Amino acid sequence: MQHINECAYFHHERMDGNGYPFRIHGDNLSVGSRIMIVSDIFAAITEDRPYRQGMALGKALTVIQELAKKVQSVHAFMKSYQIIFLN
Repeated sequence: MQHINECAYFHHERMDGNGYPFRIHGDNLSVGSRIMIVSDIFAAITEDRPYRQGMALGKALTVIQELAKKVQSVHAFMKSYQIIFLN
């Protein structure tokens, strides 16, 4: 349970250390935390918000793939996405 709490707790951190609330650099985040970060980004850009429409899945995946060029944990997210949604 502690590992799950940690993953959720750090979901607003960023790989470059500019996240919040702790500004933890990605090298110091667990793989689970990194996957949660990418998942949070995906949810944020695809969900409808009061101030904007959610992004289409194809465009959102393009955004995530661009992120993958910088962040290795994105690959784990993409694999999970394919298993869950495309099978």
